[in-house]
Amino acid sequence: IPKAEVVNAELADVPEAAMLRYKKAMELAAASDHKGAIEELKLAIVAHPKFAAAYNDMGVQYLRLKDLGRADDAFLSAMNIDSGAFAPLLNHGMILFDIKRYDKAEPVFRDALKEITPRMNAASFQRILSSAYPAPAPLKVTVRK
Repeated sequence: IPKAEVVNAELADVPEAAMLRYKKAMELAAASDHKGAIEELKLAIVAHPKFAAAYNDMGVQYLRLKDLGRADDAFLSAMNIDSGAFAPLLNHGMILFDIKRYDKAEPVFRDALKEITPRMNAASFQRILSSAYPAPAPLKVTVRK
């Protein structure tokens, strides 16, 4: 019996060529090859220009390289495609917070909180939070109902 795959609705309409690049980028990112991951994500976006998740993950890779400007540009591109996507909203807010633009960060965080849905379990919430800003120790998240 073949194993069932977890389907991410955000990736359901992504063409195969773009997904192959995206998966390669995630492998490179896991191996800490952030520049290589960015190049693969750029190719994924060329193959599918409305690939919000690729823009968000490209922003995360730029954060790993400490390039806040390019990271935020990528998050804003993801938000232009999907204005209600939680991860790029949160990541954009974190950049604003990091550069001490608290007045701009607060409404972005409020918008991100509106996107938390009952379907988002603690594990997916933790994955999003720790992808761009890994905690020094394991992050424990409790989702209240």
